[in-house]
Amino acid sequence: MIEIAGYASSTGTKAENLKISDERATVVANYLRDSANVPMRRLLVPAGYGASHPAVSNQTSEGRDINQRVDVKVIVNKGIEEGSAM
Repeated sequence: MIEIAGYASSTGTKAENLKISDERATVVANYLRDSANVPMRRLLVPAGYGASHPAVSNQTSEGRDINQRVDVKVIVNKGIEEGSAM
């Protein structure tokens, strides 16, 4: 499974940041589905988290640029992984 989480910097309102971060996550999910041919069943619903969980401080423009991001995680079910080795 693939988890897609969008984030924003602390500039803008909470509502704007949630919308922007959700749009970022959705764009990545669409890319994986349409361009990388990842099956929809492998993608968890993309989520936007606004300015929560900053990777670095938002005090500088470089920090704000870094915090405007999408994190993509591949989640492996250990039970399936162990079962497939049999």
